[in-house]
Amino acid sequence: MSCVGRCAIYANRPQFCRDYPQPGAVLPDGCTYYFLGTERHGSCDPSSCLEEMCCNWPREGGEPTAKSMDPYVGGLPCKHLVWVEQEEEKTAADDELDYSVTELYDELLDDLEPDHVS
Repeated sequence: MSCVGRCAIYANRPQFCRDYPQPGAVLPDGCTYYFLGTERHGSCDPSSCLEEMCCNWPREGGEPTAKSMDPYVGGLPCKHLVWVEQEEEKTAADDELDYSVTELYDELLDDLEPDHVS
């Protein structure tokens, strides 16, 4: 399982959050926003940013509109940030198939051998 950060008040988030990021803003790794000139494109996808999401950056008092602060000075992530556990997508390779390459090769060769008529 992995954790993804979410805004607990996303529908009612402050205008500051709605307008972020602006041209020249530092974007976290994996951010799904991008700029063409000064025009912002994309949308917020917290699962892409993981722990580097902008809501996790320390702010004075954890207020979304407060100034950024170093966590060692007392900055806190946004007070509306919640972490939600997410199920990992299961694939067949995870647990259904437990063959070695040699076993798969042997099975393939068996399937390719012509039936011998006696």
